[in-house]
Amino acid sequence: MLAELQSVFWYGAASEGPLKLPYHHTFPPLLKGTWLSRPNRFVVEVELETGQRVKVHSNNTGTMRTCSTPGSIVYVSRAANPNRKLQYTLHVVESFGVLAGVDTSVPGKVFANAVKAGDLDPLKAYEFVSAEVKTGPHTRLDALLRHRETGADAYVELKNVTLQEEGAFYFPDAVSARGAKHIEELMSLRLEGHDTFMVFMVQRTDGSCVYPADHIDYHFSEVFRRALFQGVKALAFQCEVSPRGVSVLRELPVLAADPRLFGRPGGNE
Repeated sequence: MLAELQSVFWYGAASEGPLKLPYHHTFPPLLKGTWLSRPNRFVVEVELETGQRVKVHSNNTGTMRTCSTPGSIVYVSRAANPNRKLQYTLHVVESFGVLAGVDTSVPGKVFANAVKAGDLDPLKAYEFVSAEVKTGPHTRLDALLRHRETGADAYVELKNVTLQEEGAFYFPDAVSARGAKHIEELMSLRLEGHDTFMVFMVQRTDGSCVYPADHIDYHFSEVFRRALFQGVKALAFQCEVSPRGVSVLRELPVLAADPRLFGRPGGNE
């Protein structure tokens, strides 16, 4: 049964070689530091190379599992606004010897620029229309595309992926009711006849495929698989992260379940 699921839902095969490597997003000047602690979801304490200890804003509300080890090298920017409460923002963390992009605002920028440049092969038939498209009274998805020939709208939800275990990537890294809600919205739009895409933007280079994280959020994983059955397409793009910027490197396969975890209850069970 699992083999059949994998063959059905392997929507995109891994690219044979790297894509072009422009920076699809460029960082402001970054400062190097060391991760000390994470007192709450939005704050990381960092020691800069100067020895100064600062509180750094993080927009990543997940666990940042595998990206939050004390002593890890981090890269942060300083705010242009001197009145901002937290003067620094976290962008990149070194994890298992590779750089991982933990800034969740970056995938949308990378995706938009890569689509506009024609650098994402599975989406070459689409043009980028807008980000943050409202699809319901209380729901927004990350991007709206339009088919170049038919003019049909396509809706995209983006997910930032940094969790790597044993050479594979997983999403989410924490229970994500909001993530499941977004998938439900994609399913509704698909039933209305729209093209719909769940796109995983993997901001690290030390893995070869993407799985839903059954061992962390079993409910999300089940909703994800149901969406695939209903025709929502899943894509993943691996990005190379440096202190200068982020580039789309290649497409990765997205699989319906990790056979090592399949059927094992996770975060919601």
